[in-house]
Amino acid sequence: MSNPARLALSLLILTCLLASFQGLALAFPSSSTNFKLEGEFGIFGGAKTSTNYRLTDTGGGFAPGFSDSTNYRACSGFQCVGSLVPSITFTLSATTINLGTLTTGAVNNASHTATVTTNLGGYSLTVVEDGNLRDSPDDVNDVSDGAVTAGAEEYGLATSESGQAITQDTDCPNSPYSASGLTTSPQTVANATDPTSSSGETTTLCYAASISGLTAAGAYQQILTYIATGTF
Repeated sequence: MSNPARLALSLLILTCLLASFQGLALAFPSSSTNFKLEGEFGIFGGAKTSTNYRLTDTGGGFAPGFSDSTNYRACSGFQCVGSLVPSITFTLSATTINLGTLTTGAVNNASHTATVTTNLGGYSLTVVEDGNLRDSPDDVNDVSDGAVTAGAEEYGLATSESGQAITQDTDCPNSPYSASGLTTSPQTVANATDPTSSSGETTTLCYAASISGLTAAGAYQQILTYIATGTF
């Protein structure tokens, strides 16, 4: 006969953003044995802001944009050169996940999304835990068999992206609740080798938990840190 023990689970998600700029060197002048190019920004250009707007512009430049041939490639004008600065942005749709009150007869799950935008290269998104889901001295066991099952004490995370350290689940709200145990070492949940679209690449992150009749009641929590790293 199952124990009617209940516990409230709440999961705090913190975010961290890193950018790694590798193998890219930018300078306005460039030259070789056959040519020498100097950066040219025209009559005016730069960033402007006020209470109501934000603008970057340039004017009066000569032949702005990219041009190339067998022997050279030129980027002329403020906007053109500015577009070569690597950038990465990272957002989470929610920073707190509440798995609610658990019983032995069901699996509880919840999700949020992570969106990463890059302009000149790909990225890697990883997750690190600060310890097990816990209400000291008790904790919930990490899932070890690839799926969270009702009646067993298990907890884990899934991603909508394939080929990651964290297992994939493209049907988050429904059974089977595929999931991987979290660790204190970085585990990938999403990545891309090329620049993302202007709206970014969005990944669904799905959490699932269940309890057994022996799980102690309590309010269980943990902190996860998500790290987005640009691969430029």
